[in-house]
Amino acid sequence: MKQSNFCEIAKLSGHARYSFVSPGNRGMAHSDPTPIESQSFEQVLDALQDQHHRGNNLTFISETAEAVVGASEQLGSLRETYDSLTESLFQDANSKLAKSLAEIYAFQFVCNVKLLIGYEG
Repeated sequence: MKQSNFCEIAKLSGHARYSFVSPGNRGMAHSDPTPIESQSFEQVLDALQDQHHRGNNLTFISETAEAVVGASEQLGSLRETYDSLTESLFQDANSKLAKSLAEIYAFQFVCNVKLLIGYEG
């Protein structure tokens, strides 16, 4: 974990790439090289661990999808791909769960990230 690097998505606005520079919270945004400093990966994980979700799993997945949709507004030219993929993934689905999972999956695919979602049974 100490060898990881984390960059807040909002700080990448206007940049097409982000390079890992060193472990922690520093990297380089490109096309126009710009140093970026974010919270460390450990700080982000600690903050997530301190959050306590109240509600059922469907509510949690739905809230996660809403956050992803909000973040997708900052995708720039990738937003059209995200919208198209999301629409094709749940075009025949009529449940809130299917729609939410489609939105999350499309975001992961377009951004090349993994969102790890815990299940409380």
